[in-house]
Amino acid sequence: MGGDQSRASLDAEDYLRTAKTGDILLWESNGFEAWVVKTVSGSPFSHVGIILRLDTPLREGDTGVYLFHSPSGPIDGVPDLTPGKPVYKDGPQMNAMEDILYRGRG
Repeated sequence: MGGDQSRASLDAEDYLRTAKTGDILLWESNGFEAWVVKTVSGSPFSHVGIILRLDTPLREGDTGVYLFHSPSGPIDGVPDLTPGKPVYKDGPQMNAMEDILYRGRG
């Protein structure tokens, strides 16, 4: 994203057009585990991920922007794409960024 945007709000469509491989995203969420991370670390953020942008998307209809991160559990409706066949699992994974961004809407 460039520059100091540590607390910037994210417009999904703009970000999907401009995301670059290597972008590091920090964000916060609610819940007990997020509270523990923020309390112990003293950070306002509870999660971190890194972006991979591919010229050829892994799935038809994807933007080609993917997020590597390690959620504490499966993300409802968002599959891990690293094994070649989408699966829902805990721990390190790669998700289509649009799946992550649009999941939070509403």
